[in-house]
Amino acid sequence: MKAFDLLALVARFAQQNNLALNDPALVDKFFADAAPSLKTALADPTLIHGARTERMFEAMVLSLGKFRLLKTEDIGRVHAATSLRAPDFRVVLDDGEQWLIEVKNVRCEDPKRQRTSMSAAYLTSLQAYADAVCVPLRLAIYWSRWNLWTVIAPKPFLRSDGGLRITMMEAIMANEFGRLGDVSICTRPPLRLVLGAAIDKPRTLSAEGLAEFIIGSARVYSGNVELADPRDRRLAEILFLYGEWPVDGPFAIMGDDGITGVEFVANPEQLSDQGFD
Repeated sequence: MKAFDLLALVARFAQQNNLALNDPALVDKFFADAAPSLKTALADPTLIHGARTERMFEAMVLSLGKFRLLKTEDIGRVHAATSLRAPDFRVVLDDGEQWLIEVKNVRCEDPKRQRTSMSAAYLTSLQAYADAVCVPLRLAIYWSRWNLWTVIAPKPFLRSDGGLRITMMEAIMANEFGRLGDVSICTRPPLRLVLGAAIDKPRTLSAEGLAEFIIGSARVYSGNVELADPRDRRLAEILFLYGEWPVDGPFAIMGDDGITGVEFVANPEQLSDQGFD
């Protein structure tokens, strides 16, 4: 927090309690008043999860880098003729278009029944702010059960009462996150990481299946094609470490003179009929 922001909070507290800024007791009274609220906030799991989700969205947009400007929108004073609520972020896209983005975390325990809703009053207050500044509203929804983000325009999913209801599959079909740099990577399965043994060093394979050798090479394959381009290898590494395909192994690779290496294999749980997943 900047010193100016903290000073603004103290000044508002002083005004509400008829205290002068140079009152020697101001600091102690401010912290005494803030402590119960802070303890309540820290004990509120919904508030904590919401704050973490907002920071996660911010970090992800920053890492993707496909924007001109990103700022927190819901801070500072807002004076308006009607009741409204500032969304969490304002973003200026690469093409100059602006969005106001409200971030929402969703977790439904049944992975096949992921859905969320928003009350008419809450959504109306967000839309009123967006209309006042003439910037389109978007909802960034984190489906935590699937570790998946979607960014949607709320209008197509409005109920008759003005609220919103949407399933994860509907959000995926309407997803605009690509405007912020989100992409999907497809590759031919399986992904294989083959660690070759240095042939001039001792190599053993115990009766229990424990391989001992010095790694002499590391090769990565997509299907039957070895990936030689450094960028392709880096993407494969990311998919191995953070992708959704289960990784099996290590499996010993045997040659005429004993073990020649091991391999790790990643396959999708269900193969598509397109030749890549």
